[in-house]
Amino acid sequence: MGRKKFKNKNQFLRLQITLFLVGLSAWAYSQDTIRLMHYNLMYYGKNVYDCNSSTNNIDTKNQSLKTIIKYAKPDIFSVNELDGQGDYPQADDASYLLNNALNVDGVSYYRKTETPTIYLANIIFYNANKLILKKSQPISFTYGGLQKIFNVYQFYFNSADLSTSNDTAFIYFAVAHLKAGSDDLNQTQRAYETSLLMNYFENLGEAGNYIVMGDFNVYSPTEECFQNLINPDNNL
Repeated sequence: MGRKKFKNKNQFLRLQITLFLVGLSAWAYSQDTIRLMHYNLMYYGKNVYDCNSSTNNIDTKNQSLKTIIKYAKPDIFSVNELDGQGDYPQADDASYLLNNALNVDGVSYYRKTETPTIYLANIIFYNANKLILKKSQPISFTYGGLQKIFNVYQFYFNSADLSTSNDTAFIYFAVAHLKAGSDDLNQTQRAYETSLLMNYFENLGEAGNYIVMGDFNVYSPTEECFQNLINPDNNL
């Protein structure tokens, strides 16, 4: 399958997003638009601390998300803090969200990526009419004795002539939840985490189209973690 390049091959879109929506006119030749949205779902499906079925009810969250998604119509909807362990009350929280907030009221084109088996998971829901998932890659690491997983997905554009032209555009999406907290140790961890992401892209060894999404917990534009994203050492 051939690759259709963007007008700017080295375009790198870096998004610091907690609640963010952006329209991306990414496909230079097909002239379509990809709309992105990210949410930190805050312990979706977890009973922990003060979050429980009364204070953090997932059906209440789904109702609010359904309203937002029907209005925004994102093609990529990435999330942090989704239950990845099948805790009560839902064995598959990602499917529950998909079927109660996205594929509702006649909409059926959303799909989900695989849910990592971890305490708090990152995943992407996507418009299968526009995008096809080519591959996914978890970036698993342990820092301070705690396991974390960031997730990288490569999609390609599902153009109307794809079956005959075999020509499309590819784009990577990385979903991450960086360490919160303003002290030096937390800043050091955030810098380490973004360096993992940037090293992953550098090791791909190719210029391309990359979007980093997530809850970055950045306190200052001078933070090393943020500078790792906007001033990378590589030329991708």
